[in-house]
Amino acid sequence: MTLRWGARTGLALLLVAVLTQKVFAEVLWLDPLPAGNEHPYPGLGGNFTLDSATGAASLSDYQGKVVLLFFGYTFCPDICPTTLTVLGQVLRTLDADQLDHVQLLFISLDPERDLPQRMADYSAFFHPTIRGLTGTVAQIAQVAKQYGVLYQAVPAPGSALEYSVDHSGVIYVLGRGGDISALIQHGSSADEVSRTIRAVLVR
Repeated sequence: MTLRWGARTGLALLLVAVLTQKVFAEVLWLDPLPAGNEHPYPGLGGNFTLDSATGAASLSDYQGKVVLLFFGYTFCPDICPTTLTVLGQVLRTLDADQLDHVQLLFISLDPERDLPQRMADYSAFFHPTIRGLTGTVAQIAQVAKQYGVLYQAVPAPGSALEYSVDHSGVIYVLGRGGDISALIQHGSSADEVSRTIRAVLVR
């Protein structure tokens, strides 16, 4: 596959950005860990099926676990490696039983370059239990819309990468039933992330 920033892909990503901008703006102002409400973010989220290096994976496969969703891409120079490093540190603080009840899914916003095996190799660098997921441009756009993820590709003239992907950095924490229980903003410390995850685990 020739990796070129084409007008069709650019239009698709720009459309997603426009459609999700209002939702994302609202997400930013939501309480990151609401109390006393089983479904604190109605209308946000939902099941999906994407590809991994070991086959198709659906959110529903992890029913009964606390699931962390983080959207990004493997060529990301800052937000993704920083956030995944923090998440890997947090996962290492969990005991064996807690870790067995937590699953982190790293979802690519750059499906043209992030093929399943690349996602698997990149994710495993931060923690062996992280599962990297990707799909078609249309599949990724649909999942991003469900979760209010804002992203768009930005041409990078003169760069070997040809383009980068600007994207939001929210970590979604889903309860055991699959509904969003908490949001963690980019830049949160490992201690803050750990407290949020542990709070959702005991709900």
